[in-house]
Amino acid sequence: MLKSFEDEIEVIEEDIPDAVYLFFDEIDEIIKTDGKNEAIVTAIDGISLQELEAKHKITLSERDKAYMIEVKRAVLTYAENLAGVDLPVSESAYDNLFTNMLIRRFLDNTELKMDSGEICSWASAQRRNEGRSITLRARVGQKCDFRGTLKHSINKLEAITGLRSGGLPEPHRKKIFLDSLDLSITMRDILHAFFKSNANSPDEDLHKIFILGVQSWGTNICRYGKLCTTALPNSIRTLACLEKFYIEMKNVKHIEESEKEKTGKSMPMLISEAVLEKLPEHLLQKSHEHYNMVLQFNFYFFIYICIK
Repeated sequence: MLKSFEDEIEVIEEDIPDAVYLFFDEIDEIIKTDGKNEAIVTAIDGISLQELEAKHKITLSERDKAYMIEVKRAVLTYAENLAGVDLPVSESAYDNLFTNMLIRRFLDNTELKMDSGEICSWASAQRRNEGRSITLRARVGQKCDFRGTLKHSINKLEAITGLRSGGLPEPHRKKIFLDSLDLSITMRDILHAFFKSNANSPDEDLHKIFILGVQSWGTNICRYGKLCTTALPNSIRTLACLEKFYIEMKNVKHIEESEKEKTGKSMPMLISEAVLEKLPEHLLQKSHEHYNMVLQFNFYFFIYICIK
C-alpha cells in the first residue's frame, strides 16, 4: 500500500542546499564542545554566513542564504521556547510553542491559510449536518489543532490537518490511538466533501487527490502515518534533531513545484489537484454505486496510512 502511494503520488524530495547541512553540523559541534545551555544558544546565534563561507571555502548563493536564515531563526526560537518550559505543559501551549510554530515557518503562507487552536474541520461539520433539519442546532465538525486550507483552490480544500495528543508529560497510549482515529475520520470527511462537490470529475483525477494528516504527541511528531515519522528536540543539547523535521517539511512544500514541472500548469500546494473547474465536454454522470466505490477506496486508503 505504501509503495502504491509513493508510485502514484510521487512525493519528490527537495534539493536542500549544502549550507543547511553545514549549519546543522556547526550546531552539532557546538553542542559537543559547550557544556551549558546558555552558551550553546549564544554560540548558535553567533553562526554567520561569512564564517561558513570562510571555514568551508564556499560562496553561498542568495537561495542558500535565505534557507540558512530561515532555519537559524526557527532553531533559535525553538531553543528560546524550550528554555522556558516548566512541566507540566498543556496541549495548546506545546502546540503554539513548538509544533505549530515550526509548521508555520516552514510551509508557504502564500499558498496556505493556516489556522491553529481549538478549531474544527469545515468539511467534517458539513458532513455531520447533511440531511439535518435547519431548525435544529448545527453540529460542529471533528476537532483539530491545526488546519491548512488552500487559498487558490475553488474548493477551499483543507489540505493539511494537525492534531496534538496531550501536552507534557506524554499522555496515555489510549488517547494517542483514539486521536489517530479522530484524525482519520476528519481526513475521510474532507475527501467526502471534495468528491461530492466534484462528482463528475474523471477517475484518474480523483485518484491523484491526497491530503496530509499530522499527529504529534510527547516530543514525537508523525507527518502522515507510516510514511514519515520524526522526533522533535526535548532539550537544548538535542537541537540538531530539527534537521530531519526541517527536511521533511520542505519535502511537503516541494510537492507543488514538482507538480508544476510535470503538468505545465500552476497546481495548488500540497495536493495533485486537477483543474476541476474545466470539466471535459463529453463527461458522463457517474453512477451512485461507482461514486461510493471511489470514496470507499480512498477512505480505507487514508485510514491505513494515517494510523500508526
